[in-house]
Amino acid sequence: MKLIINLIISVFFTLVIAGNALCESGQDIIQVPAFGTSQIQKTDTMTARSEAVKKALSKSVETALFQMIPHENLASDFKNIESILTGDPAAYVRDYKVIGENTVGKEYRVIVNSNIIKAKLSAATQASGMESADSFPKVLILFSEKLNPADQASSWWAGNGAGSSVCEPEAAASLISKKLKASDHSQPALDETGKSVVISPSPTNEEALKLARAYKADMVIIGQISVSEPANSVSGGLKSFPAKVEARIINVADGTEIASASETASALNADRIAGSKQAAIQATKQTTAKLATAASAALKKTPQTAPAAAASATGLKTIPVSINGQDILGKMIPIRTAMTSIKGMKEVKTLEMNYSNAKLQASYDGDAATLSNELALKNFENFKMEISSSPESGIVINIPDQKIQ
Repeated sequence: MKLIINLIISVFFTLVIAGNALCESGQDIIQVPAFGTSQIQKTDTMTARSEAVKKALSKSVETALFQMIPHENLASDFKNIESILTGDPAAYVRDYKVIGENTVGKEYRVIVNSNIIKAKLSAATQASGMESADSFPKVLILFSEKLNPADQASSWWAGNGAGSSVCEPEAAASLISKKLKASDHSQPALDETGKSVVISPSPTNEEALKLARAYKADMVIIGQISVSEPANSVSGGLKSFPAKVEARIINVADGTEIASASETASALNADRIAGSKQAAIQATKQTTAKLATAASAALKKTPQTAPAAAASATGLKTIPVSINGQDILGKMIPIRTAMTSIKGMKEVKTLEMNYSNAKLQASYDGDAATLSNELALKNFENFKMEISSSPESGIVINIPDQKIQ
């Protein structure tokens, strides 16, 4: 039995630490498995178990937050994320189940499957001023697709409203990266009088705007995706399938065209269906990314940032700090806390952040080597760090993967 439990914990630990947790998102609940540990003081295993469960619940909320917040927002939203995670993360957990537990030496380990209340967590992010995808401007995507030259172009709106397309999920992902959100069209479109809105397979701007207003979208993308006959076969029977996407994005409020784009891509495959899809998806991603960039710039210009050398005017040194490792979001809180507690530290800014890398900027009354030495003296529970420094690159912190013994 002990061997089986060890195996369960090893498998789930690998999934969670790698950032590939088996999470199932519903409309109201996000289900997240998470790993938690705690040191056993003397023989008090019950307290250690309770602390391990508490840490696993906090980890579950952290993972749910990471799903809800676009990665490029993590740096700007980190202070608000920190306030949620250092508050009462368990308040966002509807219920949980311990699905595996064990002791290794003086450490108690648990795997907990938590049901996170999505609406409550979303409300907390909005109350703290964080941007979630739900608050992003909505973009209705109208891509007609012709993945086989012999077929007619298909469109999800042909007939009336609800439907899906091959390339739309990738286009939607490109929008999210620019703080835009694909408009939901899972229900038939109705105008203000309750009548169905039907547009042609190749809509004009006026038709597209009418449909976009019915879906309460802020912008609409109109485009055509086509895949041509493949060139002659290459080695192994592979064929090169060429795809082309032409599209434009329009502001619904005033009907003006924000930008247009045209991209091509190709994919090598022996199978026509698979090759056509691969090429079409790649060209769609490239085109949507260009349109989204233009739309994002039109909505809000990027504010000018102060030069990094500004701190030097006060006699402080600006030291770049890079943190690398799997699953670093939760580890950022103790690292930043430790840095800000160091004598001579004026400020620590989070410039960039994703699941495996973060770039910080420290305003410090000293050099990188001194700061590195001070940080190395700090004690971090549950994880280890490898710290190096140089005048050129600043401080580099590597957090090695944790291993099950």
